[in-house]
Amino acid sequence: MGQLLIETIENKAKANNDLSLSLNVNRFNLSYLFYQKKGFQIVGEEDLAIGNGYFMEDYKMEKLL
Repeated sequence: MGQLLIETIENKAKANNDLSLSLNVNRFNLSYLFYQKKGFQIVGEEDLAIGNGYFMEDYKMEKLL
């Protein structure tokens, strides 16, 4: 299902003349490996405060179209 979703979004983005796709994924979630297999690259890290001293510790990922 994930592959189908990415392909659908990628096709819509290309039809819209977008140059890239971007997403955030938690650094401790191994799904970032799936995104890498689909052509995404880690372009940065982001720590987003979500309250009470907790953070979303994400990779910023991008795929050029």
